[in-house]
Amino acid sequence: MERCGVSQVAATLGLSLFVAGYGLGPMIWASMSEIPPIDRNPIYIVTLALFVVFQVPTAPAVNFGMLLAFRFITGFVGSPVLVTGGASMSGMFRTYKRAYGIGIRGISAICGPALGLLVGGFAAQAEDRT
Repeated sequence: MERCGVSQVAATLGLSLFVAGYGLGPMIWASMSEIPPIDRNPIYIVTLALFVVFQVPTAPAVNFGMLLAFRFITGFVGSPVLVTGGASMSGMFRTYKRAYGIGIRGISAICGPALGLLVGGFAAQAEDRT
């Protein structure tokens, strides 16, 4: 907020645009992943590469507009995993084991951020960084 000179409400716009990109991206990427010659893997690889590439200019953004634009783009190209992840799980597991795979994927998406903080806290204590 201080670096760009914007209010707290305007500062939340970066997250809002990222989520908007996450919402709009699947309309393109999910449709493209169902086209047989394209399939899911090339979509995953290309969008992951673009996601990483567009994260780089987000960090040293020189103004607020640049930051917002790159946040939207990173959300847009980061969305295929969110949308087609369940379909990939159904391709990886047999019918009778599919529910376990999709369930573990869902639980890890919810528990990952919470457990990351817990494990990070113990790791920081072990390294004497507290």
